[in-house]
Amino acid sequence: MDVYSQDMHHYPNGHLTGFFDVNYYDMVCIYLIAGYYQYQRLVGLSNAINASKDRPFYILGSYGPKPEPEYFLQVSGADWIVMGEGEETAVELFDAIANNRLMGLISGIAFNDGGKCVINPRCGVTEDLDSIPWPAYHLLPMEYYRLLKRPGQPDTEFTLPMMPARGCTFKCIFCYRMDPGYRARLGDELLAVVEFLYKEYGVTLISFMDDLMMTSIEHTEEVCNAFDRANLSVTWDCNGRLNY
Repeated sequence: MDVYSQDMHHYPNGHLTGFFDVNYYDMVCIYLIAGYYQYQRLVGLSNAINASKDRPFYILGSYGPKPEPEYFLQVSGADWIVMGEGEETAVELFDAIANNRLMGLISGIAFNDGGKCVINPRCGVTEDLDSIPWPAYHLLPMEYYRLLKRPGQPDTEFTLPMMPARGCTFKCIFCYRMDPGYRARLGDELLAVVEFLYKEYGVTLISFMDDLMMTSIEHTEEVCNAFDRANLSVTWDCNGRLNY
């Protein structure tokens, strides 16, 4: 597996077409959350993928296409959509592609079948976030990603975002997330990742990008206590809400 970082190299969309013309891949995957800017980028990248001479299978995933998979299949020209949290669904889909199994048996995907959009039954969410393996950090351009800066942060520090919890107790009509409930990783399991990032990549500030970390006072306190026990030279910030 390779990660194509358009942002890091400032590649124009057309570069991706040329990249696939000279490099063979079985499939390409794009993760989309929400927002007009992301939508515009999706359209541009999709056009570049579809214009390549040896176009790979194209999978579009996450919460962006989940509400209207038929529309996003049309706009992107993707072969399949993985709707919502796709850690388990994607593995099942890859296995089905490799072994020529029927797509109709896989929950959580949408696909075109002879010009007709087929939307399979949707999946639930991953309740135990600690069961999900760590990200494959060694495949990512960490020297670049850690250059993210928060307001007022010294140039000598390195930052990385993390998302140790999913879900929110609110139902805002503008939010991309449709699944109910709030789920969080255990404090000590979370700090194991933080310690790894600190020792391996010199990350000194963690920016928690949960939908709303302060949904749970218990979880927030658990994270604070885990940081105290770890005694690392790492600080952190998070999303909040004024009435919390």
